[in-house]
Amino acid sequence: MGKSKKAKVVKQSFKKELKKQIAYQLANNLEELKTLLGDKKFSTRIRKATKLLSSGVKEKTNTPVPVKVKKKATDQPKTQISVPVAEPSSD
Repeated sequence: MGKSKKAKVVKQSFKKELKKQIAYQLANNLEELKTLLGDKKFSTRIRKATKLLSSGVKEKTNTPVPVKVKKKATDQPKTQISVPVAEPSSD
């Protein structure tokens, strides 16, 4: 029996995938500009534009955000300071 090798599917990061989609959309929508500038200048400007447009995007993580645990009150009650009240003397 022969072993068949399957191609490994490598999942790209969210930001890289987003950059590819932005570059594809810009290149398709600005074809007229490509003819005016030339291939090299156009591709560098597209790359710079995608970098600027995706600069604020953060990577998605599947890890849950840790929840802060509140400290429980101690078993001992708070001590109250008692101030003696002077009683009026009946002299």
